[in-house]
Amino acid sequence: MIPDAFTFQDQYTALKMPVSIVAGEDDRLVDIDEQSSRLHADVVQSTFHRIPGTGHMVHQTATGSVMSAINEVARNAVGV
Repeated sequence: MIPDAFTFQDQYTALKMPVSIVAGEDDRLVDIDEQSSRLHADVVQSTFHRIPGTGHMVHQTATGSVMSAINEVARNAVGV
């Protein structure tokens, strides 16, 4: 996945659909201040959710927060 992420990173600004970025503040594998924040800046229509007390597996440890972010994107996408 990492090589693909580097391959396509120049295309992130072309995304037009709503995007929600969810990151655990205690992630020890990804520097969310560097990587997730950069992605959020590149994708202007994105929202960025920093989840305190969670790490890299935020989808497993904060499922409710992840689902809320998905629902938020879905609500905002109506009529897009």
